[in-house]
Amino acid sequence: LADTLTTMLHKHEDVVRLLARGVLEFKQRRLALGTSTPEDGEVVQTFLDRFYSSRIGMRLLISQHLAVRASASGEGANGGSRRGSSDSPVYAGIINAKCSPADVVRDAADAVRSLAFRHYGDAPDIVVHGDVDIRFPYVDSYLFFPLFEVLKNSVRATVEKHENADHSMPDVRVFIAGGDEHVTLKISDEGGGIRRSAMPSIWTYLFTTAEVSPSELLGLREFAADDAESSDDSSDEDDQFGGYMSGYRVGLDPIAGFGYGLPLSRLYLRYFGGPGGESGDIKLVSIEGYGTDAYIQICKLGNRKEVLY
Repeated sequence: LADTLTTMLHKHEDVVRLLARGVLEFKQRRLALGTSTPEDGEVVQTFLDRFYSSRIGMRLLISQHLAVRASASGEGANGGSRRGSSDSPVYAGIINAKCSPADVVRDAADAVRSLAFRHYGDAPDIVVHGDVDIRFPYVDSYLFFPLFEVLKNSVRATVEKHENADHSMPDVRVFIAGGDEHVTLKISDEGGGIRRSAMPSIWTYLFTTAEVSPSELLGLREFAADDAESSDDSSDEDDQFGGYMSGYRVGLDPIAGFGYGLPLSRLYLRYFGGPGGESGDIKLVSIEGYGTDAYIQICKLGNRKEVLY
């Protein structure tokens, strides 16, 4: 059973990338044939929300089973933050009883800045302040993904706005606040903000603010396939980023363009507790011409039901 489940996890690691390209192909094909309708986006949104929510849940259960089995048999330890701490992680399967948002933010920042240097040759500093010592039970990778995506957007916007300026690049700032029910992370940048007219579309899978052509993104398919045959980059990057990036090849992804980061991040945060106000969530506030504040809310009580569409 364990071997079958492990095979299932690895076999479907690239599903998000493949479906992202499928959505782009669908969009381009409908436009080329002149059959695109306003309802296309809603249909795609509903289908992908349901599909990815189910995928998140299934992969969580499989990963938890395999991690508990490995721990009981002494075959291995759980991955997590690579940073040393006097308050070391304590795992029950993949659940870290002492998840540190500050440590996860720093690991996500390392991954994002590495990606930015590959694409731009420069990146702003990402500074963390606030309640950096707070810890609570959570799945590290389910926090890492939305942090990685939001920080990636902030870093990209900051670099593109200030790369030719005659002043130093402003920092991306992360503030952590812990309450009785939720932990909130505020990520602030000075990347110029998002157009107000674009705000209603930022949670859809067919929308992106990046000026990257679909054909360029779709062209990565052959490159990724060729690279997969010649080397195992996924394992190298998984080690580099402390086990968070399983199935997500940073080196082969453009820094933006698929339009998947925000809607998928919201699903990860809402998974523990559903779409009500008591669950995890993510919200964006944009000041066009200046920057964007992203608020990531994490339900830390562990007493909410998973969301099922």
